[in-house]
Order: sequence, then structure tokens, then C-alpha cells
Amino acid sequence: PTDSTNSIDDADYEEQTPENTPEPGPKLPDFVTDPTPVDEEPPTTKLYDLPITYVGDYSTVDDHITRHYPVTQEPATVALPEPVPNVCVGSFDAIGVLRGEVFIFKGQYLWRLTEKYRVKEGYPVRIWQVFRDFPRNIDRIDAVYEREEDNSVVLFSGRYYWVFDGLNYLHPEARPITDYGLPDTVDKVDAAMVWSKNGKTYIFAGDQFWRYNETTQEPDEGYPAPMDRWYGVPTNLDAATTTPSGKTYFFKGNYYWLYNNERVRPERGYPRKTGQIWLGCR
Repeated sequence: PTDSTNSIDDADYEEQTPENTPEPGPKLPDFVTDPTPVDEEPPTTKLYDLPITYVGDYSTVDDHITRHYPVTQEPATVALPEPVPNVCVGSFDAIGVLRGEVFIFKGQYLWRLTEKYRVKEGYPVRIWQVFRDFPRNIDRIDAVYEREEDNSVVLFSGRYYWVFDGLNYLHPEARPITDYGLPDTVDKVDAAMVWSKNGKTYIFAGDQFWRYNETTQEPDEGYPAPMDRWYGVPTNLDAATTTPSGKTYFFKGNYYWLYNNERVRPERGYPRKTGQIWLGCR
């Protein structure tokens, strides 16, 4: 019989055994120079045809603030205060594909990427400039994902989360992450995503993960589970996301892993340098 402790989800995955488990990948190198891989398809907006109502839908940040805030609001043309984090150095706080577009979070700022993995003009901006009325005292986003059933965006920071539908927050106050079935001992979420293989929501924290049922609003039976069920994926992740084309990515430090959803392991040749491939950093 299959030992359920050796697979991510009993119904979906084969047991990892010495016969079918690949050799461990290479250790993280001190430095890697990678050209943009031809086998990787950039995240694309072409599979989405949904209206987006947060700030990025307007032609400029100025346009959004003019429509939604009093004219006495500090204009968006004022230079962003220093220091803006260097997104090419170190890790991201969070990354998510939201309404078909890639958003990267670091500190109080976010970057919005084009289909070619380049930062869109006008970015970075403060988190609250995209997610209107987001608390300005929040200094980072730990994890983010888009719910499939209503396309609302869930933002995690510390022990709390917010659900944004494009114009408003679905709760008047921040909600505790214990709503997701996480114990009080978890002080933050490392990463969150809806996995394209089964359409389920996954929450990662430390060396454990939860499969969350959005319908029953509680974790599925048998969770949390150890991270070693995700073969080749490190613990204490920085971010995870699935693109509209169905590709799954995990991020930690300066590196990322493209994950093979069918074989349940990283693709060969990974990890790779995040900044070089995703942002064109030199």
C-alpha cells in the first residue's frame, strides 16, 4: 500500500521512492549567469479577459488618485521617498500573478511586470497606490494570491490578511491568519498560491504547508503536512505562484524553481537567478 506521508496529495500523486525519485539537484551556486531560457514562457495576460479595477487599470497612477481621492490628496507625481528597495538584490517579500499580471512586492513597494519580464513604466509604487486604502503602516506583504471563485486578491502581512475585490475590502478590518486554520504558533505566511494542477489553495509557512478548501473555509483533512512532500522545494519560502499558462514557480533568496506539476519535482537546470530572468537585472 502507498504510504500517504510520501506524497503531496494522495489522490493526485505517486509515492516518491528510491526507484522514481530523481537525484537531488545542485546546491545553490554562489553566482549563476543565465540567459533568458527559451523553454520558459513569460507570464501572459492573454488568457485573461477580466476587468481590473485597482489602480493599474487606469492610464496612470495620477488618473487613479484623481478619480478616487480628494484633490487635496498628496499628488502621485511627488517623488517616491527613499530608499526604494533594490529589487535586483536579495529576495522578494511576495510575488503573485493577479488578473494575469505579475506583481512583485518588497518593503512598502510593488513592481508590476510586462509580458517580457520587465518593470512597467511608472513602477515601483507604494502598495496603497495600487490597493486603495491599504493601511500605510504595513511595511511589507508576506504572501499574496488570487482566489479562483471571485478573483479577489488576498494579501498577507504578519498575523493578518486582507481580501481586496478590486475596489473594496471584503472585511472592514484585517482578519487573523488563523481563519485559514493556521495555529497561533505561526506568526506569518511565507507563500500562498492556487496550484494549477488541482485548483486548490496552498499556504506555506516554515517547514509545513496547508491545503485550504475555499468552499468549507478550512484546511483539508490531513494538513498541515511537511514541506518535504514538495520534492526539491526549500522550506521557509519567500514566494510561490502559478501563471495563467499553468506553470508553477517557487522563490527563495536570489533563486527560483520552475516546478514540473506532473512529475512533482523541479525541472532540470533549476534553481536559477531570479533577478536576471524575471527582471532583466545585470
